[in-house]
This record gives sequence, structure tokens and C-alpha cells, in this order.
Amino acid sequence: MDPARFKESNWFDNDAFWWNENATDWAYTATWAARHEDHPIYTPVHRYARDVIVSLNHWVEGWIDWNIVLDKRGGPNHVGNYCGAPIMIDVQSGHVYYTPIFYVLAQFSRMIRPGDRALQASKHLDGLEDDALHASATINSSKLVSVQLLNTTKHPIRYSLQIGSQFAPVTIAANAVQTVRVQL
Repeated sequence: MDPARFKESNWFDNDAFWWNENATDWAYTATWAARHEDHPIYTPVHRYARDVIVSLNHWVEGWIDWNIVLDKRGGPNHVGNYCGAPIMIDVQSGHVYYTPIFYVLAQFSRMIRPGDRALQASKHLDGLEDDALHASATINSSKLVSVQLLNTTKHPIRYSLQIGSQFAPVTIAANAVQTVRVQL
């Protein structure tokens, strides 16, 4: 029995799985995973976007996805910890499923290009939990600033984007990844 209501299956061709707050996309049911608490529940899209944004804020220079393409079961895998991936393929039918985390990666890849530099990004969350909103920023050689945001809440968040001494009111939809671009 699973008191935490983990969901670790039915991820193929099912966008709802990737936004499910009781999901996990690896190892919870693996026989070698002796400590289930080491594999907490989370929303897969949030985890993925949060990992990229937080990494950018810690000056990462590249991002590698270990399993970018897997079959519809989440394999192949030699130890039985099947997992989801940005791209999943039904090898019998040839159907390719681009999961919601594929589109997160695609958005970041389109907005943050080779040669862009990370900028210091900070947030002030009056009345919001620390995990509610995540933000990172980059700038390219043409002085185009790209701000990546993640709203992990079930409600839109209205925020004030500040660059230098200028402010702009912006709203990010509930449960969303957003890019705001500003030409300096």
C-alpha cells in the first residue's frame, strides 16, 4: 500500500502526470530503493524547471539530461528504476511523445543561447513561500536580458520585474514556466 499516493506510472502520452503533485518520475518503486523517503513526491515539471533555474543561479554553464529519450515504459534500464524522460517513444508503434518537460527544456534552450551570460537574479516574496516563485536571468551579446520564471502555485502571481531602477508589472500564470525578455 502507498500512503503517500505516489504516481510513477502512466506517464506515456499523459500530460496530466507531469503536472501531478503526487508524481515522481524515478526510483520510488525500484526494488533497490530501500529508503522511499530518499525519493520524495514532487511535480515533475516543477522539479525539472526548478533544477535548471537554480543551477543557472549557481553559475552552471551547461545542462545535460541523463535520459532525454526513453521507451514508453521508461527504459531500457538494467536495475529496474524506470523513469520518465523529455521524449518517450513507443517502440512498437513508433509514436513519439514529447512530454511537458520537453517543452520546458525547449523553452530554456530557445531563450538561453550559447555565449549568454548568467546575471545575478534575486527575488523578494512578500507573503509567498520560498518555493512559490523561482527566477534566473541571462544576457546575450546584444544586451537582451532573458528572465526565466517558474510559478509552482495553483494561483497566478503578480510580480514586479526590476532591472536597474526600472520596474514592470508582470503576471505569471498558475503552475507555469515563463520567459520575459527585455532589450537593454
